Amino acid sequence: MFKGISYFQILITINIIATLYSCTPSQGTVTEDEIQKQRTAADIIEVETFQLQSGPFNSEIITNGKLLAVAKADLHFKTNESIVTINFKNGDKVNKGALIAQQDNSILQNNYYQAKTAFEKATLDRQTKLIEYGINPKNLSTADTNILKIIDIQSGYNAASLQLDNAKNQLKYSYLYAPFTGVIANIRLKQHQNANTAEPFCSVIDNSRFEVQFQVMESELKQINNGNNVSVFLFGDTLAYNGIISEMNPVIDQNGTIQVKALILSAGHQFFDGMNVQVVVKRAMANCLVVPKQAVILRSGKPVVFTLEKNLAKWKYVVLGGENSGSYLITEGLNAGDVVIISNNLNLAHDAQVKKSGK
Repeated sequence: MFKGISYFQILITINIIATLYSCTPSQGTVTEDEIQKQRTAADIIEVETFQLQSGPFNSEIITNGKLLAVAKADLHFKTNESIVTINFKNGDKVNKGALIAQQDNSILQNNYYQAKTAFEKATLDRQTKLIEYGINPKNLSTADTNILKIIDIQSGYNAASLQLDNAKNQLKYSYLYAPFTGVIANIRLKQHQNANTAEPFCSVIDNSRFEVQFQVMESELKQINNGNNVSVFLFGDTLAYNGIISEMNPVIDQNGTIQVKALILSAGHQFFDGMNVQVVVKRAMANCLVVPKQAVILRSGKPVVFTLEKNLAKWKYVVLGGENSGSYLITEGLNAGDVVIISNNLNLAHDAQVKKSGK
């Protein structure tokens, strides 16, 4: 069969046939065009989108605040006498008018009785003077006022009356009564210690009514007003206590903040005066452009949103007008009807090819 053909020529012929066979496309072989198409398809990023429409937005400002009792009274003794009775301890509930503590007032009682006796004597002397001037002590309405002033001075009635009032007040101040129903706090002394007139003996706190005091930035003032709703959270607790902004101090401090107070509508049993809490200020706004927070990314420190236009991602700078736990309010940069990209946008570039998820 291979007569006249050398063995070397046969090997060359077999190699040529093998080379031609390997270059011929066969079933399952990927061509260069197909590889290029696959590469292009792999570069197209799949994204989730939504069409932006005007709607309501609940603006939220989240900050820290401090609980303050609406009613709190510091009670002082007026003299340095020793304390003989203390009827309550810190944390005890007290009803309005209850006697909290009492000083040793034996000297004050003697002063009161002496003043009372002096006043009674001055009253008798006054009556005698009135009769001498021909004035009926039981009918002073027709008497000359100037003569009455002279009689009151001559009889010592005015001076005795003032001394009696002073002694009565000194005796009254040796007792401390609860001005309203609440709880006792900050008792500083013990029985038999002398009172310190420069410091309160204790405080009474109305623990049924609280307000929260907090600061907001100057830039956030346009988002809050008296009457806005707030939610108050104890740290480590998810239960919200509702309140209403009741006061805004019209002074901006050196830190660029303003002090705000909100009345809490229902106090919790775990509330304490001075407790630190988290405050969320809420304000309902209508006809707003709102996007989910995942739609906004930062590029060069500025907020950016990508929109979808003809299968291309379009980079747009936006201005944020507020936020809540899940959304941003957009005031500039987008329009109603824009198709906003909300996924796989962290590494997107302007005019990058994208397609909607599921298509």
